[in-house]
Amino acid sequence: MSQNKQQLASKLGSILKLESDHLSILLDLLEQERRKILDDPEALTTIASEKHKQVQMLEQLSMQHNELLQQAGFTLDHDGMQNCIDCCGSKELDEQWTSLLSGIADCQEQNLKNGVLVEMGRNRLSQLAEIFHGGEKQTSTYDQAGKNDNGNIPGSVSIKA
Repeated sequence: MSQNKQQLASKLGSILKLESDHLSILLDLLEQERRKILDDPEALTTIASEKHKQVQMLEQLSMQHNELLQQAGFTLDHDGMQNCIDCCGSKELDEQWTSLLSGIADCQEQNLKNGVLVEMGRNRLSQLAEIFHGGEKQTSTYDQAGKNDNGNIPGSVSIKA
């Protein structure tokens, strides 16, 4: 591998390592968030602040790795990254990239799950408030995204006695 390719691989590898480290921290925060949603909703503010810090750091690192790609003449997309890795011929870099992509997918999945839990909690609170204020209790179900459909089940008929 030429000197330039080695330097590129080394710099990119360092950035990818940092991105993976911060993604791991973010995933841990997302898992903590899930537990707090269920057990201690008041503690979510602290976790949200920490998540924000990690996302900011990931954005900065992403800009750095995009800058390296651009300076080396590669496009700023998945193909450009893969072409850069192939050009460098670094198996370690390829493994780091694959790990990073996996970490991103894990964070996205956990974030979606947490969003569903939050939405379900909001729906429960809304129903309780409605009951408390003298509203009629409605049967509620949830769709696949965890959204409340207020009992509107296709093909069903609501009957009042």
